[in-house]
Amino acid sequence: MNLKKLIGINYQYANKNGFLNKRFIKFPLVILGLFLTVFFSVFLGINMSTSVLAGDTTKTYSSSYVVDEDGMMKATINIKLTHNVDTPSVLTYYDLYIGSVKPDNFVASMNGSPLQSLLVDNDVFLVRIFFDDIVLRKNEPVEFTASYELDEYVEYYAGSYEMSLPLFKSAEDSSFDYISLAYPESFGGVSFCNTQFDTAIKNGKVNVTFTDVSNISNISLTIGEERFYIFDKEIEIINTSEKYVKKDVILPPDTNNQQLLLSSINPYPDYAVKDVYGNYILSYNVAPGDSFWVHVSGYVISRAKSASEEELSVSLRDSYLDTTSQWFEIYDQDILGEFDNFKKSQPSQSEIVDWAYLYVIDRLNLSSDFKSLHGKEFRKGANIALQSYKDASAEDFADVFVGISRYFGVPSRVVAGYVFEVNASGQNVGSFHVWPQYWDEEYGWVSVDPAYEEFSGYNQRNLVGLNRVIYVVDTDAVASFSADEVTEDYVYTDQIVNSSSVLETDVNLSSSLESGVFESGILTLKNNGNTILSSIDIIPSFDNYSITLNNLSTEEILLPGDEISLEFNIKSDQWYMDSKKVVSFTVIAQSPNGTQRDVADTDVQFTPLSWAEPVAWLITVFFFIIFSVAVYFIYFYVNKLLARRNLRTIKPLTSGKEAENNNRDILRKEVSDFIRKS
Repeated sequence: MNLKKLIGINYQYANKNGFLNKRFIKFPLVILGLFLTVFFSVFLGINMSTSVLAGDTTKTYSSSYVVDEDGMMKATINIKLTHNVDTPSVLTYYDLYIGSVKPDNFVASMNGSPLQSLLVDNDVFLVRIFFDDIVLRKNEPVEFTASYELDEYVEYYAGSYEMSLPLFKSAEDSSFDYISLAYPESFGGVSFCNTQFDTAIKNGKVNVTFTDVSNISNISLTIGEERFYIFDKEIEIINTSEKYVKKDVILPPDTNNQQLLLSSINPYPDYAVKDVYGNYILSYNVAPGDSFWVHVSGYVISRAKSASEEELSVSLRDSYLDTTSQWFEIYDQDILGEFDNFKKSQPSQSEIVDWAYLYVIDRLNLSSDFKSLHGKEFRKGANIALQSYKDASAEDFADVFVGISRYFGVPSRVVAGYVFEVNASGQNVGSFHVWPQYWDEEYGWVSVDPAYEEFSGYNQRNLVGLNRVIYVVDTDAVASFSADEVTEDYVYTDQIVNSSSVLETDVNLSSSLESGVFESGILTLKNNGNTILSSIDIIPSFDNYSITLNNLSTEEILLPGDEISLEFNIKSDQWYMDSKKVVSFTVIAQSPNGTQRDVADTDVQFTPLSWAEPVAWLITVFFFIIFSVAVYFIYFYVNKLLARRNLRTIKPLTSGKEAENNNRDILRKEVSDFIRKS
C-alpha cells in the first residue's frame, strides 16, 4: 500500500468529516514510525548510530612516523574498527584527535578511495572523517588510513632533539598494535624513551620500533648524544668567627656521562682537589670576619649512556659494597628472607638491578611533596624506609635501591643534582633531586631513578635521559655539601661548546750554573683549556745531575686559566767539569679528553768552581804517581817470586868437576834466559 496515499486519505478523511482533528492525523504517522523502528531493529538488526559507539567497537591503531632533516614529521595511521556486538551499526563519521599541533595536508582513504574530512575543533585539533553509511558487523573489521604532516614538530635545543609522538588513543576500548619511528641518522641515537624499543639503521635512517605499546598513552623521546647546560653562579663566603676557617665550594664532577667546562673562576681558590669519589672541591682560607663572593661560570655537557673505559679501583669497589652504613644497612629478617629466596635463582647483575628497581617501586609509596623533601632529616635509612614504606622521599628510594644492590654484590652509590622538567609555561626548570647509580663493567656508572618513575610514570630503568646534571657524588662523603647549596642556576643552552684540554709547562732556570752546588729553579704548570686537569705527575730527567722537586699531591687539580709554580733544586754531579746539559721535566695530567702530556726543558751550562780545576789536576797527578809506583813494585816482586820458583825446578845435567862447571854454565844461561824472557 502506498503510505503517502494512506496518509493523504486519512488527512482528507479527517478534514472532510471534521472529527478526530489532529489526533486522527498523528495516528498513522505514529504507526508508521513504530513500524519502521521494528523493521530495522528486528528484521535488519542495524543500530542507526552515526558514529562508533563506545563499548560496541574496538579501535586498534598502527602508526608510523617519519621525520626529515628539517624536523617535519609525517604520520600515517591505520585504524581498524572491530564490532563486538551482534547488532550492526552504521558508521557515518569518525573523529580522530591529532593533538596540540595543527595537521597539514590531512588525507584519509579507505581501500584506495579518498574519504572526506573536516577539522572541527581547533583547540585539540579534532578531524572528522566521513563515510557513506558503512555498516559495522560483528567479526567483520573495517580499516581505513589517515596521513598528515606536522611542520617543525621536532624541537631542537641544547644539543639534542625532543619529540612526543602525537598519539590519539583516549578511550578504554582503544589500543595500539604497532608504532614505529624513522628519523635521520645524523640526529644521533635515542638517549631517552619512556617505553621499550628496538632500533636498526638502514639507508641513513634510524628505525625505531616500540615493543610495548598495547596500552600506552604517550611516547616521549630524546634523540641525540649530548645536551648542553650553562651556569653562572655566585656563592657568598662568610667567616663570622675569630679564627681562620676553610670554606669549600663544590663543582659538578666529570663522570662517564657528564663533562664540566669552566669559563671563569673569581677568585681562584687557595687549594683545589679532586677527592677519591670524583668531586671537585675548591677551598678558600677565610680570615676572621672576612666575607667575599666566589663567581663561577661555565657549561655542563650531559651525555647519553655509552660504553666506558673507566675502571673501578679495588678500594672504591669495597667502599661501594659496604652494607654497614646507616643509610644502606638492611637487617629486617623477613625482608632479608625475600632477598635470599631471590638469590637462590643465582641471578645475573642485570637481573639483580631489574629486581631491585621493581622491588623499590612496589614496596615504597612516594611522598606527594617528595621534591621538597631533601636533606638528612628526611632520610630514614633503607631498613626503616622498607618497614614504614609510606611517605618515602627520593633519598629513601635511592637508599633502598643501593642497600639491595650492595646486598647482592653490585657496587652502587647515591648522587645528587638537578632534574629538568617542562613547567606549565613550557620552560625547562631544574629541580634538586637525589637518585642512585650502579656500576656496570661495560658502561661504568649507570643512573636509574625509581623515585622519578613513581612520580612521572616514565621508565627510568635503562635510560634516564639527558635532563639531569650531577652536582655531587656520594653526598655522605662530602662533609661540606648541603642541599641548600644547589640552586636553579643551570639552564639549557643551544650554544655548542667544544671541550679543550691544554697543558703548558715552562722552566725558569739560570742558563749558567756552578757545578757541585744546589741551584734553585721554578717549574710552572698552566691550564690553557676549559677542562680540569687532575692526577698530575711530574717526571724530571737525570743526566749526571740531581733534582729535588716539591711535587703535587695526588688529589690536587689544575683549574682552567690557573697556574701552579713549583720550586726545585738542581746540582751537577760532575762538579769539577765544564759541561752543557738539557734540564727537562715531563708533566702528565688526566682530563676528560684523555691523557695530557707536555715537556718543559731548558739548556744549562754547568761551570766548575774556580779552584776546582787545578785541585782536580793535582789530585789526578798525585794518584797517577802513587799508582805507577805501586805497579812497579808489584811487577818487581812478582818476577822475583817467579824466578825463585823456577830455580827450584832445575836439575844437574852431569857429575864430576868438569860436569859441575858445565852444569854451572848451563844453569847460569837458563837463569839469564828466563829472567830476560820474564
